[in-house]
Amino acid sequence: MFRSPHPLLRARSVAIVGASDRARWPVSIYANLTATNSPARIFPINPSRKKLWGMDCYPDFASLPEAPDLALMIIPAAHILSSLKDGVDRGLKSALIYSSGIGEGEDPEFHARGAALKELCETSG
Repeated sequence: MFRSPHPLLRARSVAIVGASDRARWPVSIYANLTATNSPARIFPINPSRKKLWGMDCYPDFASLPEAPDLALMIIPAAHILSSLKDGVDRGLKSALIYSSGIGEGEDPEFHARGAALKELCETSG
């Protein structure tokens, strides 16, 4: 089944999951999105923040004002699957995961996470 790459490559809205002003990846991603004048609406997600980068910060996908086209997942691997499920329930269309511990290496837990992620992708479209 063909799926358009537009939600990933031409996202109109981007959720930064694990948004923080202290961690390198979220700060760099936000800076790049704003420096390039991206037209995408940016939604920082972090349950411990109310505001970030001068905008509202949301505790989870369900709290967002709209379903994002793209989620940039910058959280520990142990939380990726549950957060992605929440995103899918909200209407999330695509995601990029910035985390190790999902499917690689010899650790059975990593492989279990990879299999669960594959199943979520296959069943959610």
